[in-house]
Amino acid sequence: VVSTQRTWGERDPFFWVPPGGESMYAVCLRVDRLLNMLHRELVDGTAICVCHGEVMWAFRQRLERMSARKFRNEELTLHIRDRIHNGQVLQYTRRDPFTGEVFRHFKWWRSTCPWNENLSRNDWQLIDRPSFTNSGLLKEVGQYPRLISSDTPDTGAPADPPIPYFTTKRNAPPVVPAPGEGEGTDDGSSSGVAALELEAILDRVVVVRKQTLYEKTLAKLGRHIGEPDSVLQAAFHDGNKPFARYASLHERHEVGLQELLRSLREAQGPAQDVRLVSVANLKPEFLQSATLVVSAGGDGTYIRTALCLTGGETPPLLVGANTDHIHTDGYLCSWRHTPHGKPFYSLLAQLMRAERRILHRQRLELTIVERGVTTKLPYFALNEVHVSGEAHTPALYEIEPDEAGAERQLSSGVLVSTGTGSSAWAANASRLHHDDVARVLEAAEQTVTGEYIGQITAAVNRQHLLDPSSTHLSFVVREPIVLRHGITHRRDYARQLAIRSLSEGMRVTIDGVHQIALSSGSVVHIRTAAGNALRTLAPDSATTVSIHSNDGF
Repeated sequence: VVSTQRTWGERDPFFWVPPGGESMYAVCLRVDRLLNMLHRELVDGTAICVCHGEVMWAFRQRLERMSARKFRNEELTLHIRDRIHNGQVLQYTRRDPFTGEVFRHFKWWRSTCPWNENLSRNDWQLIDRPSFTNSGLLKEVGQYPRLISSDTPDTGAPADPPIPYFTTKRNAPPVVPAPGEGEGTDDGSSSGVAALELEAILDRVVVVRKQTLYEKTLAKLGRHIGEPDSVLQAAFHDGNKPFARYASLHERHEVGLQELLRSLREAQGPAQDVRLVSVANLKPEFLQSATLVVSAGGDGTYIRTALCLTGGETPPLLVGANTDHIHTDGYLCSWRHTPHGKPFYSLLAQLMRAERRILHRQRLELTIVERGVTTKLPYFALNEVHVSGEAHTPALYEIEPDEAGAERQLSSGVLVSTGTGSSAWAANASRLHHDDVARVLEAAEQTVTGEYIGQITAAVNRQHLLDPSSTHLSFVVREPIVLRHGITHRRDYARQLAIRSLSEGMRVTIDGVHQIALSSGSVVHIRTAAGNALRTLAPDSATTVSIHSNDGF
């Protein structure tokens, strides 16, 4: 009985009533009464409400006007930064935090975990209060399964299955404003493409789709999509995996993927084919003749796709599409699927109008010299290269940036990053913490405010970032063991870096995907891959800074 009750709760957490308890719907009614009281007695004031996590979810549902379906998707989230932790703070405001404009309804909200901000998103987010047209309402209703079927017999086949390889047919292409109507970039450079070039971009399109947790689990269990739900549920139960949660996340990705494919089918241009490939089966040769490559998933799918783009005279345009922005990070993605968002093709229309700039993300190339044999690796790192020892074992090596003289070091490893990767793992490895700044100022007998300490901390951390198009790399030595002679090369920028292994068991990890063993005496040379930058679109949320140094680079 308990297992059945849990299954019902996963299927419909909003209306499900646990034994001896109340549904989330009933909790929302109690929250409504509190909100009505605050509306009467605290018109122009500020309220702080202390409650349990489930009640906080009810506040979110009422204040953000979530549908039952959206609540289910939000509540079943796997991402740790979207959960409600102990001591979590939800803040709602009618005042625009960026402009100060005051609205009639709550317009912005943010979620903060005060005891560990890595467990929350912390940024202000715009509240999307949904309103529906007739067609939009029908589309929303269509997301729910029918209780009474129509007269059309059910064949059991999905209405719009993903097609491994299909041909696009264009009857009525969308109306696209003429080139030149938009504005260029701030520096006056021509960042758009002409109409004919846009048609060339659409000539041969490859969509690389993510492999969901649902699909990975099915593969491990020896099952496949299309088997009866009862069989799959039993298999997931035996494997101690949450069937309803994984299936829900898979469904969200599929909805976003189908919307992406639908937009590409309708796109203007002479292209006749769009290929769909799973990232689990992706090989570099699949992308060799492509003019446009779209990664459909999150950052992981984007990085794995980038690793298969091995250069060439006419590299394709790589565009990231986040098919489920609620549960998947998509910092590298330029488009995300939302219920009432713009279609994917709008990105290409912006590019044609010069409203979007093409960003050339620099990558790292690696050459390994071992026993006199030089090997250039066939792929390039988009984020970072990690040179380390065996698990829980320090690495002994010599490091030499820009031929400035080799230095022997003993540490947990060296993290080398591009401008793109400088805001990812490298940013956390180099991060200066608020408490450290406060202790230094206290030791210097400086009395300053917490806000000022925060400003200093943020300013120093910004210095660790590189522009994604920078031809420099950055490196940081992780947890160095300081020997008698000290360490000179701890954290810096360089154009190239050489690391000689002085111990057995060392390894090189590229973007967390490829791993190569290094024998003692082997040398790995790392530098920017000249002429092999990724040609992609800058995401709206991209934050980049240029490096400044007294060295003049």
